[in-house]
Amino acid sequence: MKYILAEEPEKLTEKYWVKLVDNDTKGEKLPTYYFYAVSKDEVIKSLTPQIKGTQTGTFKQGLNRFALDKIRKKYKTADLTDFPFDIVPVNEKQEKLPEKPKDMSDESLKNSLYLTLTDRALRSRALSDVVSYKVIVDGKELNPANYNSILIHHKNKHENDNNPENLIIFTAKSDSADKIIDQALCNIGHQLAHATNNFTQNISNVLKLPVYGHIKSTTENGEEQEHWQQLGIIAVTMEGFK
Repeated sequence: MKYILAEEPEKLTEKYWVKLVDNDTKGEKLPTYYFYAVSKDEVIKSLTPQIKGTQTGTFKQGLNRFALDKIRKKYKTADLTDFPFDIVPVNEKQEKLPEKPKDMSDESLKNSLYLTLTDRALRSRALSDVVSYKVIVDGKELNPANYNSILIHHKNKHENDNNPENLIIFTAKSDSADKIIDQALCNIGHQLAHATNNFTQNISNVLKLPVYGHIKSTTENGEEQEHWQQLGIIAVTMEGFK
């Protein structure tokens, strides 16, 4: 398994674009594909079972099935011993990305170089739609320039469905008194919204998270002992994200 080392790009979100460069030295190379991920390890972990055909991708991942079919055709399960691509981080300030698909139609996707479809392009389109709805926040029209983050959650998981009733918006203001906390709360809210989509409706609406702390104590015999003890439970009510 080999990598091409490159300058780590600026991370505009929690993820960034990488290029998947076919490292085949004998046969005809596949086109360079683009994948959206947190790290090189995540790329390998996510794509290896996809290429082997043991998974078809999560809904949020939205893999381009046309590109995936071409990869599977070349790298059949029996032939795949190492990850078949060099993983090259993309610095978007220095490198222009290929044109993104205009929509999710087969016509737009079949020749697309983007293996990941749930990407910043869709998020940007969602943000544009949100602004066009003239959302009122604290009595003023939402202006992206006034926020460090505007995170958009699609309730039905379809990231190209930007109907207002399908959206939940989380914001972190740029003029917040405590930007770090404001940003953290924005991210937490967004993650909780995603988490609710992973629970069946039959499960309790309250997510309970036990919290443990490391405790040192002395027994009646004077012996010191250490153990982990439950300090409490963080309970998050998810009724509002249904």
